Amino acid sequence: MIYCTPDLLTEILTVGETNHSQVAMLYLKGIANPAVINEVKRRIESIRADYIFGHGAIGQFIEDRPFMLVPQLLSSERPDRAASHIMEGKVVIISDGSPFALVAPTTFFSLLHSPEDSYSRWQFASFMRIIRFLGFLFAALLPGFYLALVTFHQQTIPTDLLFSIARSREAVPFPTIVEVILMEFVFELIREASIRVPGAIGTTLGIIGALILGQAAVA
Repeated sequence: MIYCTPDLLTEILTVGETNHSQVAMLYLKGIANPAVINEVKRRIESIRADYIFGHGAIGQFIEDRPFMLVPQLLSSERPDRAASHIMEGKVVIISDGSPFALVAPTTFFSLLHSPEDSYSRWQFASFMRIIRFLGFLFAALLPGFYLALVTFHQQTIPTDLLFSIARSREAVPFPTIVEVILMEFVFELIREASIRVPGAIGTTLGIIGALILGQAAVA
């Protein structure tokens, strides 16, 4: 365990003009880059707000690009994941009153890493990382790819499939782009409902919603 070494350092900082919330920076001396440590400390100390609660507000204050959709800091509530990032030379930020920890700096591939990968053989862990990466590409590119094919490049679609798509959309009064946006909205709505609705109702709602959307996509 890394807490057995004296090189594990913890710096306590105070943020929030009113609530004076405590924030802890954890890193390994000799492994973490001093420039990164000083930069994270500078950004935390430069926070000017009356009330700071939770890691989310701290992350939004210290990130580089506030309007960027991709997370710039890794958030995790698992101690083993935070410990692994500390061993890699990163800085972990823990805020008072929040069970989550922030990891800085974060790369794109760190977001695709799952804590369970460390407990699996490298073959299976590598395969699952490839699956996650492909899933990310499909989720990001397939809606636009489908929209481009159906709307502008029908000649690249096989004739039988094109006739099938045309028959399925014959009774749809919306253009393809509206259909894709509505589908994305429904997915997010079902995901949010499955999280917010308590107990077994949320799980059941998510399963039923996925079945309905899957059947609609196949049909």
